[in-house]
Amino acid sequence: MTDKTKEKIEKLVKTYKELMPNEYDEVKKIVREKRDKQVFGGDMTKTTDYIERPLCEYPANLWDIINANLDADEMVEFTAKPGARWFVKRFNEFSLVEKV
Repeated sequence: MTDKTKEKIEKLVKTYKELMPNEYDEVKKIVREKRDKQVFGGDMTKTTDYIERPLCEYPANLWDIINANLDADEMVEFTAKPGARWFVKRFNEFSLVEKV
């Protein structure tokens, strides 16, 4: 992901935190609880023969802010695996896993 896209996302997350501080605090609490309840290396939905291991929790309002402000190419970067990994490392409060 380009540095320009990273900076843009950082500003958008900052805006989200400023506009919705109560929601942000609640999301941090929910994410922490989900992270603490994980078993078997992050297996959160063991209903089949595969393991689903989501990396993070995006609050709907944050997702809407990001989606409204990134262009199509930036969204591709953001939603690709390297972009998702960068996001959870940079904004650990949204991370559902201890180690990325």
